[in-house]
Parts: sequence; structure tokens; C-alpha cells
Amino acid sequence: MIIGIHELIAHIKNLHTFCTPVSSSPGLEEIKKTYRYYPVGFYPFEDGLYIRTISKKYGGACGKKVIKIGSLTAEEAMHRLSRFVAADNEMTVLEYLPRFFMNDGPLLQYIGASHSSDDIHLLLADEQGRELDYAIQTDVGMSAPVFMNEESKNPAPLYLKQAYDSYWYEYLPERTAIYLQINAFVDKKNEPFDKFCKRMFEAFDERRAERLIVDVRRNAGGNHIEWPLVKGILNRPGLDRPDRLFIIIGRATVSAAQHFVSEIVRYTNATLFGEPTCSKPNQYGAIRRFNLPHSKLQIGCSVDYYQDAQPFDFSVGTEPHFFVRLTSADFRENRDPVFERIFDYDSYKNMRPEFTAQMADAYRSSGLEGLKSSYDRIRLNYDKYGFNMKNLLYDDLDGWMAINKKTDDDYIGYLTFVHNELPRAIDVCYDLASWLERSGHVEEAKKYYKKCLQLNPEHSYARMKLGLLDLEENVKKTTGEGGDRKDGVR
Repeated sequence: MIIGIHELIAHIKNLHTFCTPVSSSPGLEEIKKTYRYYPVGFYPFEDGLYIRTISKKYGGACGKKVIKIGSLTAEEAMHRLSRFVAADNEMTVLEYLPRFFMNDGPLLQYIGASHSSDDIHLLLADEQGRELDYAIQTDVGMSAPVFMNEESKNPAPLYLKQAYDSYWYEYLPERTAIYLQINAFVDKKNEPFDKFCKRMFEAFDERRAERLIVDVRRNAGGNHIEWPLVKGILNRPGLDRPDRLFIIIGRATVSAAQHFVSEIVRYTNATLFGEPTCSKPNQYGAIRRFNLPHSKLQIGCSVDYYQDAQPFDFSVGTEPHFFVRLTSADFRENRDPVFERIFDYDSYKNMRPEFTAQMADAYRSSGLEGLKSSYDRIRLNYDKYGFNMKNLLYDDLDGWMAINKKTDDDYIGYLTFVHNELPRAIDVCYDLASWLERSGHVEEAKKYYKKCLQLNPEHSYARMKLGLLDLEENVKKTTGEGGDRKDGVR
């Protein structure tokens, strides 16, 4: 029953509407006595699934790569478990799956990973690729946990230094920068957030700092108390620049933290680094909790809608300008690759305008095929720095192509090319569908409108367009009218 309720609620696809896991659900003392979890903490790094922490008695498994969980490959186990996660997007799954579901004994048995809810075999691989088999059993908790970065000779990176402090900052003299980490938008009793921001900006001005790095990659939300920080940034024009103001986001950036990121994107010139957020910019939130009458399971339900982005923004998360993903080696050695990328920003910041100029020159001289060839030649250099290619291929280049296209077919060809390169970019998909409809390719347009709904079922514009096209088709069948429709609204 518990598993079924998780799966049912996950169909809503809203991370603020969920069934609280047994381990953290109040009022389930009797169930908790028999509901068992494996004492292991998995983490999906860029290079695969690893055991990041585990009970000391299985310490030899810590830091190993996970090849199989029971009878299932790591990838298949994650795929089967993902249907139980109340998620806004793929990053929600990456964040919450290992935290609440991957060590759930009854759930792993239910998906066919093991024949028992009390023990399971893990096939692991060490750093040399040698495979090892570990049998672990469920327990009442994580006793004496060990972590995969414990043997690192490097000090803990800043993002792990005060991971359980709601907000704190440190001046970095060698970088003339202030690093500000916000792990929760919740006022501290001894120093509310507005007072803290006042003190932080006083230090920023006194030390004549040049850069501000705001790290919300581990921020699980809280309340909308961010404006003292946003206003402090806007009051300092010398700070509100792409090469001075840096925001670090990630798979745990959610709820009120997503609201903050949406405000930053809307009102400032910040540069974003890290991973996509796990919340939608326009999101349902403000959780109300209640217990089911018979099982006593706790349900969280969103009750408010927050339109923090434009009403036509149907993206399922906020993407960084520069992707920086954590590898197992980074974590093991206490490295923070985001910092390295931020402080190297001056060496590659001019590559973005250069990209548009190169693409425009290639199109002028050799048409669409020339543009594609030029892109293929230079892409690897941009990938090296983690450029978000949507910013370059679409956000920057689309306006130029719309004005300078040689034919409408050329522009549709350009949008098709961009969509193939960025198949999950929902605004590109919708733009392509609109232009296909405008050009009379109605069936092709329908295909891409439907894909918009696959990417985000809440895409009301795509749903409306499909409804209108179906209505028009039915009218033609009823009246016997024919001919292709050439008009349309983008």
C-alpha cells in the first residue's frame, strides 16, 4: 500500500505534492519498527553511480562504483525507481532518488532487484575497474557512517565547510571575492536574513571586493526572504555584471531557492554555473501537510502557484550558462570544479559573442550547410568550458537568423537543426512547431506540439494549438472544405 501511494502521487509530476517517506513521516512508529532501509547512501556523479557513504561495517564498499543493485544494472534500477519520485524534472529524480528511495528494502524487492526486503547483493567496481560483490542487510539506521572523501589530503571545499548553516559568507582575499553560501532561506533567530545581508554587504564594501559568488546548489528552499540580497546587488552597479556576479545552482536547488534563482535571472546580469535546478521557474508550492486517515501516511500538497518567470515560460528548470558537473574523483579528492571554472571566467568570456559572429559569417557565405559545418568545427572547444549551447545556438543566434534568413525554409531548417542538437529545449520545440504550422506543414507541426507536451504536460500553448488544429480539421471534414492552411500565430 505504501509503495502504491508513492507511485500514484508521483503521477502528478509536482515535487511539492508527495507522500512523505516512512523514514521521515511522523506518526508511523509501529510501521517504522518493521520497515527497513539499507545503511548506504548512493550518489549519481557525472561518471556513474557510486556509494558516497555507508555504515562502517561495510566500509570496504565506500567509494566504489555501483554496477548492479541486486539483479538489476544500476541504470535499470534507477529507471524503475524513478516512477515513485514526485518530480518536476530529471534533476529532481537525481536528487531525491538516492536520498529517499534507493536504500528502501521493500521498494527494491518490489521492483525486482532482490527476492528479499532484508538483504541484497551489490556488484561494485574499484578505481582499477576490478569487480567486487558485497552483500548488505537492512538496518534500523546508519550506524557509524564512513564517507568516500574521508581519506582526501585536501581540506573540505567551501560548499561542504558549513553545509548545515542556513547562510554564511567568507572573504577570499586572493580572489578579492566574497563567497556566500545559502543552504536554506530561513531566518536565523540570532541574525535574520536582512540583518545578515546588511553585514555581508558592509564587509563587501569595506574590503573593496570585486566579485560575489552566491552558492545555492544545496538549498532546499524555505521562505521568500531573498530581496535584501537582490536589492543589495542592484544597488551596486559595479557588482551587477556577468564577470562579477556568479550564482552556483544544482540538482538540490528547489522551491524558495528556485524562486531566488528566477528573481536573479530576471533582474540581474549574473552568470550561472553548475547543474540545472530541480524546480520549474513557474511552480506550484506552499506545502500543506495532512495524514491519511487509515494508514497515517503523511501527504504534502502544494496549494499556491508562483509565476516567477514569464507566463509563456514552460521550461522545467533553470539551466546554468556553464555546465559544471561533479565527478566521483572531484568529490573523493575534495575538489570543487565550479570554483575553478568561475575564476577562469575571464579567459573564455568573449567566446560567446564570437560564436554568433562565426555562425553569421558561415551562413552568409555558405548558407545553412555552412552554418552547420562551422558549428561542428568549433563545438568541442565550447564544450570544454561547459557552455550551455542553447544560449549560443538559440538565445543569441535565433534573433539574427529570424531577421537575416534567406528563405522561410532556411529558418525552419535552422530550427530543426537546433532542435536536433537540443532535443529537450522546450521553447525551441514550440518555435519549430509554430513555424511548421505557419508554412502549412500541419502534421509535422502537430508532432512537435505533442513533443512539447511530452517535455512539459503543463504547456498550455501547445495544448491549445493542438486543440485548434484538431477543431479546424473536424470543421473541414464536416463542411467538405480542403486546402492547406497558411496562416498561423507564432
